[in-house]
Amino acid sequence: MKIKGPLFDLNQSLCCGQTFRWQSSEDHWWYSVVNDRIVKVRQIEEELEFEIQPGLSAPKEFISNYFRFDDDLESIYQKIGKDDFLIKAISQARGLRVIRQDPWECMISFIVSQQNQIPKITRSIETMAQKFGTCTIFEGKNYYLFPTPEQLCTAKIKTLQSGFNLHGCALGYRARYVLGTAYLIYNNALEFRLDDLKKLPYNTAYRLLIDSFFGIGPKVADCVLLFALDKLEAFPLDTWTRRIIRKLYFNDERIKDEKIKEFCADYFGEFAGYAQEYLFCNRINICQSNPGKNMTKAL
Repeated sequence: MKIKGPLFDLNQSLCCGQTFRWQSSEDHWWYSVVNDRIVKVRQIEEELEFEIQPGLSAPKEFISNYFRFDDDLESIYQKIGKDDFLIKAISQARGLRVIRQDPWECMISFIVSQQNQIPKITRSIETMAQKFGTCTIFEGKNYYLFPTPEQLCTAKIKTLQSGFNLHGCALGYRARYVLGTAYLIYNNALEFRLDDLKKLPYNTAYRLLIDSFFGIGPKVADCVLLFALDKLEAFPLDTWTRRIIRKLYFNDERIKDEKIKEFCADYFGEFAGYAQEYLFCNRINICQSNPGKNMTKAL
């Protein structure tokens, strides 16, 4: 099946650290498990060719929703492109879209991501799926659905903690956060469902995530809000984005996270999350450059 989408770059969107289970093939197809379905997709110019198994009654709507084709990128560029650094970052990653992910999988994935590297995050998540998720076959290959809270509750803490060489998931200290989160969700121990947070203001949803889950701090909360709960104003601060904001807009390595978040909310506004993604994708070039004096003085 094919769909001609709006401004979109599939490779940029899948390679910018917002999702961890997509794998590419030599013939330019991408494969992943998305919301309990196997999705195969590739882009040829402005057209997406895709297959979804098991099938859906509205497959184009599924793809459009997942890749957020409802976001008006040109309008977003106008609102976040406030300086030369953003304009350049946008030009080098044009078509990158924030992906709309499943809240449960997104939350566990970014708990695993804490103080971690992308190759290890990817392997840990895939190992969890293989050990505790449901297996399905597509094109003769085994794929594993992301484990449900119920399935993950069957995991032993040692299996989650132990390294790959010991047939574990290599989560280390994060294992107790993952297992604790699974227990909370499976046992309905919260006064809200994750999807309910979409309807709440950003600050309320942010506070609920941090206060309700052991192991979810500011960065993970903002990742979940941005990538799964439609809060495009969320600005996740990791090592790279913290360094970028300090360098470009303060020229001061001592600026605290609270000040950075206040600045980003005010400067980038309702689409701060998109600004974060474009700055992150251009992080190497930015961190090797020297901010102009006019830039830092003006801000």
